[in-house]
Amino acid sequence: VSATIALRIKTIVRILKLSKSGYIIDLV
Repeated sequence: VSATIALRIKTIVRILKLSKSGYIIDLV
């Protein structure tokens, strides 16, 4: 429906992949 939601999901997936790669990311 909203492009903003899709973009947010993409960024979340990217962050999860980075954290799995060994990076520690804190989002508040």
